[in-house]
Amino acid sequence: MRYTEKILEETSTIIEEIITEKNFSTKVDPFIVTIVSIIMAFLVAFTSNYIMILFSLPILITIFLLLSINKSYFVKILFILLLLGTIPGIPIIFTSTGYINDLNDLVLQPTSTGLENFVVFVSRVIISSLFFILPIIGLGWYGFLKSLSILKPLGVFLSILSLVIVILPRIIRNMLSIMFAREARIISKNYRVLWRTISSAIGDTIIVSHEYAGKLAKAIAARTITNTYFYETNMWKHKYNYIDLTLILVTITYITLYILVETSWLKLY
Repeated sequence: MRYTEKILEETSTIIEEIITEKNFSTKVDPFIVTIVSIIMAFLVAFTSNYIMILFSLPILITIFLLLSINKSYFVKILFILLLLGTIPGIPIIFTSTGYINDLNDLVLQPTSTGLENFVVFVSRVIISSLFFILPIIGLGWYGFLKSLSILKPLGVFLSILSLVIVILPRIIRNMLSIMFAREARIISKNYRVLWRTISSAIGDTIIVSHEYAGKLAKAIAARTITNTYFYETNMWKHKYNYIDLTLILVTITYITLYILVETSWLKLY
């Protein structure tokens, strides 16, 4: 239980850290790095080809170097992503096909096919998530949304996202308070009791969070004239340079290679 509470506490701290807008370096255009990261996150998330996952690593490392990433928060996020990818992926190791379509795919011992697909699954979860998270850490949540504010049709959608990140730390801390209160009243600490405690805490958290979100929405609606809640500021002044063009060119090259591989026009192995 204490490990769950520790992870939730660290997650809340990280979210509170990335809410504020960062002093972003002008080495690369924020809009370009954000769009490239989102595109790469979707492409890596939907591929099962380990070579395409490996080819995405240079782009990921480039984005990491271009952004001012807090190393300690990056390591914590990497550890959380490793847990989220490893725990649900463990059953894949014990499959004969590398997939779990039904119980007939499961075997009693690890297989080479299962182990290979497990590594691909975990790598896909970690790398695709990092592509999406890195610009948020580097720009700050509001900086991330501001870089997308060029796309005017997304105004209302960005407004909703700007509210979500404000609510999340409070939701997590409410859940921690409920879990602490429940744990203090547990005498028999076995896994079944702990599971029931966590499950009931989630239900109570949803109820409390729904009430808080409703009050927040009404407070914002009472103080705004339009339906756009996102606080817009002046965009970063940035002249496109060779770094921007190189990042765009490398991304286009990856997308082209991705399409050729996924449509079986090109065999890499």
